[in-house]
Amino acid sequence: MNDEDKSREELILELRRYRNQCAQLKQVLLKYIDLKSIGGNETILVVDDEKPVLETISHMLKKYGYAVLTAGSYQAAMEILTRSETKIHLLLTDVVMPDNRGPETLGNIKEMLPDLKIVYMSGFISEEIVHNDVFDIIRSGLPFIQKPFSHEEIGLMIKLQLV
Repeated sequence: MNDEDKSREELILELRRYRNQCAQLKQVLLKYIDLKSIGGNETILVVDDEKPVLETISHMLKKYGYAVLTAGSYQAAMEILTRSETKIHLLLTDVVMPDNRGPETLGNIKEMLPDLKIVYMSGFISEEIVHNDVFDIIRSGLPFIQKPFSHEEIGLMIKLQLV
């Protein structure tokens, strides 16, 4: 059965299984990976409507050596992406934002910058509640990380997308 044919409940059950498997895999990986090798010097644009979240994620990524730009809305992110003279290698974006134009805006970004890597994140995921946009991202298999996440989790996710 394709993911498109599965119900929300089936995908939530699958997501729960994947979370458990990922937690086990993460423990194994962290035993063997030199965390210093996770970092890089690329530029990452982080988009989240919560300022403390932006600051925390920015601090995490800077510890790995990344240059970090931040935006508190999709509109601000679009302005940075269109005006920045610095190459932005990866967009780390919250899915659920107040302006609620995420999929449309992100589609426009991919058209404008087809080589830009995107990692989606959200705290709106539980067994009972999955926001529609988050559900669509998970179902489509796009790079996704659930908030809250650890330094190691975000470091690994970013590195995997940039290699």
